Amino acid sequence: MSYAIFGDYSSLQNNSSEAYFKYFKSKGSSGAIVKLSEGYDYTNPLGASQALNAYKVFGAFGVYHFFHGMPVRESNKLLGLLKAYKVDKTTRIALDVEANDLPWYTTDLVNQWLNIMYNAGYHYLAVYGSGSWFNANRINKDKLVHKPLLWVAAYETDKPGVDGADAWQFTDNFHGVDHSYDFSGHFIKPNIKKVTPKPSTYWKIGRQFQVKSSEIKVYSDKHLKNWTGDTLTKGSIFKANTIHDGKVWRLKRTDSFGYVTGNTDFIHRVKKI
Repeated sequence: MSYAIFGDYSSLQNNSSEAYFKYFKSKGSSGAIVKLSEGYDYTNPLGASQALNAYKVFGAFGVYHFFHGMPVRESNKLLGLLKAYKVDKTTRIALDVEANDLPWYTTDLVNQWLNIMYNAGYHYLAVYGSGSWFNANRINKDKLVHKPLLWVAAYETDKPGVDGADAWQFTDNFHGVDHSYDFSGHFIKPNIKKVTPKPSTYWKIGRQFQVKSSEIKVYSDKHLKNWTGDTLTKGSIFKANTIHDGKVWRLKRTDSFGYVTGNTDFIHRVKKI
């Protein structure tokens, strides 16, 4: 099963034109989430135009705030922008939890922010963080209030690695922009009914395969930890043997050196034997 992808936009892109978002749509992107604010005193100068033109191209958009641990002041900052920009209350609102100045255990501060936003009428909430923060319970997903969606960042792997993830930021360079898989459509269309994503499946038998995602990385080890610097682009056909690696399966290339994911979301099997 393949999932729609969406991009993460801020002033770092230095572009907010409608043509810019049309370019990403032409490359296969289906949505956008835009950084509006950070801390209690920063406003993305391109935020309003990025949100507007993302809406023109994709028909919906989400917004996020980069958190520095002051839930009252920072939620008030964001709420002021949402009101000024007339952002609809069915919009997906995410809190980006990754700053170096945050305390090790962030859950209580995150919950204060979620409470304020929820009480202000914004009920379509999400929390973004790295897989390591969720798995170490720096962000304790089981204790988050109001059931926000979980948006997990995890690179150089073939899955987010966090149970119950609703979106997975799998790359920081989809044509130059961070992109994420939207497992149930909540970031593409923010107010649809939540569904549980199906578990990943892998090719366990096969001899010839084809890349069906935009690109995949080639690694020197079966655990996919050491990237060789090589990639296989969409449509590439290669020969490989399937090998078992714990709960997942990898493809060990037989026509060249290296290992790639055996995840059926990214790879199509051409020949079984």
